[in-house]
Amino acid sequence: MNSTTMTNSTINMATRFPNSLIRASAGTGKTYQLSNRYLQLILSGHPADRILAVTFTRKAAGEILERILFRLAAGAVDERSAEQLAQQLDLPQLTLQECRRVLRQLTRSFHRLRVNTLDAFFLKAAQSLSLELGLPPNWQIVDDVSRYQLQQQAVASLLEQQESGNILKIMHWLSKGETSRSVSRLINETVDGMYSIFLDSPPEAWHRLKPHPTLLAEEVEAHRLGLQEWIENGAGSDRLKSEVKKLADMMEAGDWEEFVESTISRSIFTGKLTYYSKPLPESLLYNLRPLAYEMQAQLNNQYVKQLLGSFELLACYDAQVQALKTELRSFEFHDLPRSLGRLEKSARWQQLSYRLDSAIESLLLDEFQDTSMDQWLAVRPFARHATANVAERTFFCVGDVKQAIYGWRGGNADLLDGIVDELPDVTDMQLDTSYRSSQPVIDVVNRVNRGLGQYPNLAAADVAVRHWVENFPEHTTARNDLAGYVQIETVEPSDDTDHGRELTIAKAVERVEELRAVAPHLSIALLFRKNAQVGRAIYLLQQRGIPASEEGGSSLCDSAAVQLIESLLTLADYPADTAARFHLAQSPWSTALRLESHRSDTAAQRLARDTRELLLDRG
Repeated sequence: MNSTTMTNSTINMATRFPNSLIRASAGTGKTYQLSNRYLQLILSGHPADRILAVTFTRKAAGEILERILFRLAAGAVDERSAEQLAQQLDLPQLTLQECRRVLRQLTRSFHRLRVNTLDAFFLKAAQSLSLELGLPPNWQIVDDVSRYQLQQQAVASLLEQQESGNILKIMHWLSKGETSRSVSRLINETVDGMYSIFLDSPPEAWHRLKPHPTLLAEEVEAHRLGLQEWIENGAGSDRLKSEVKKLADMMEAGDWEEFVESTISRSIFTGKLTYYSKPLPESLLYNLRPLAYEMQAQLNNQYVKQLLGSFELLACYDAQVQALKTELRSFEFHDLPRSLGRLEKSARWQQLSYRLDSAIESLLLDEFQDTSMDQWLAVRPFARHATANVAERTFFCVGDVKQAIYGWRGGNADLLDGIVDELPDVTDMQLDTSYRSSQPVIDVVNRVNRGLGQYPNLAAADVAVRHWVENFPEHTTARNDLAGYVQIETVEPSDDTDHGRELTIAKAVERVEELRAVAPHLSIALLFRKNAQVGRAIYLLQQRGIPASEEGGSSLCDSAAVQLIESLLTLADYPADTAARFHLAQSPWSTALRLESHRSDTAAQRLARDTRELLLDRG
């Protein structure tokens, strides 16, 4: 087993660095703190290949590695810079010669450094323990297209193997009795929305919600007639009667959810029994109260059926898709941490050190708020190993629940709070001083987040809002030298349709144009919730002559050059494709490709042959 040891360090390798959890708000120096710990370790003689630093994106991993190398290189320039680095790292014995020696060793063993994304680490680990994990030989990770095809195959197999009566029962439960959607579409929607939840939860969780007793049909009808009588002849204000009439219509339409969420129903459930601060008449409550609880029971029982139907469907789907994955030797990234997590209770995970060519003694976790339970279970054995009371080991974790953005893929910010309880001797620290933002920006951040409880449109999330406000720390800034200005504008509310979103994007582009007219030297950032909106904004900006670049996961296929490459590959596969021929013949590449007319079969066949030969020759 090889090891990239920083030999002959003038700093004692027995130096014990504390196990740390740092809750770092945006701009407070998170990457700086993580690079500090990494540099402290390697400058103290810890082998670089026994330190694992993981984050979520390749870009973030690159930034961490860049920060480590640049800071070490800066310390190797002269005595003054070495002293400055020594002060930053709290390593008073650090010398210029030590910085240069470690930098030289680090660059020579660059290929053994472990600054990775979680996905990359899990992939490497799974490849090293394929047999122990029960993975077939020559398995691979599928792309999005193959993943979709795999899902469709599993759905088709499910429909073939399940009895029609059982499928119809499950579909009835899932669709609330409606028949407007196709069976395959409903199954795909359930898989897309709930399969990851199914994998993360035990079977008993799906059976925890129990049915509520309901009234007899005769009792419901009697109370309904009594309610109608009160609406027509009972003692009450016109406003109250109008609201009760709406409830009666909801009940008639079977709109139980709207009924249960109404102001009057909530007043009954909480025991307030008021409407606009006035007591509800007892003559009204005699019929409305049992009806409200009946609607609540019906809604609960509908949820019970949906949960049971979802569980049965997902269990059947899981059996089919797992069998297909093994048969086709094709897996998804999320399969890897789940498989690795199952090794913790056995001694097999310890074999990973041998398979990876060196043990992992120190673990540095970045952006921990976006870690899923499966990912944590896969990493936890290494975290427990790193927090053992041994000088050569250390654990370092940074995260911020306010920046959790991967809930859609299973990210669980609550795990951050459990670190201190689950691992021994972990120091919990908070960083809330920004080195990026001006005082006006920080003031608005504090004001908005501390005042969320005053907005009535957030009433439905009252518990979550209160928890957020109570736990939101006061932010400060070290950049009092920066001028700043904050203005919050809103656009007219629009519906959540393509047209509504288009209006919002157009308004943002108009605002950019106005700002550029006043201050053309400014660099302006536009932030969107979805990548698809970025491309549209770029197009509108370019239409107005405003130069703009995009950062984020936009499709490569939006590039004109990439579209030409696609046409060239299409032509190589099928020379008779006239659309690809026309695209290439009308492009700036036509002369270089010797395809100046899309009508020439000879030229198209020659280009297809040349392209295939080039691919065979160069790969």
